Formats: sequence, C-alpha cells, structure tokens
Amino acid sequence: MLESEYGYTVSNMVLAVCHPELQAPRLIELPRLDREMASIVQYELECGRARAASLPIDAPFVVP
Repeated sequence: MLESEYGYTVSNMVLAVCHPELQAPRLIELPRLDREMASIVQYELECGRARAASLPIDAPFVVP
C-alpha cells in the first residue's frame, strides 16, 4: 500500500519481533516477496476466495 497508494518507495523490509522476555526488539531484514504475493493473490482469485479489484491500480485509497 505504501507504494501503490501513497507513492512511497519501499527499499527495505524488516520484521520487528517484540516480546516482554526479550531485552530488546529483534529486527530481521526480509527480502521483497512480490512474485510470491502475486502468486498467492492469483491462487485466491482462482479458488474464488478473492475478487479482482473493480477500480484501477492508481485509484486513490479511501477508508469509508
């Protein structure tokens, strides 16, 4: 959403692990998973558990 809706460029992705038993948050750098996400979305569309967007990709994001 940061890229498609707000025009930001995501250069790094980090998973933050926070737990009361940890002395400090643990940060794990992650790779981009664009192809994997596209595959999951396509699979969900084919299974009928999702539907294609009715608006173009550059439509503004609006919270009702």
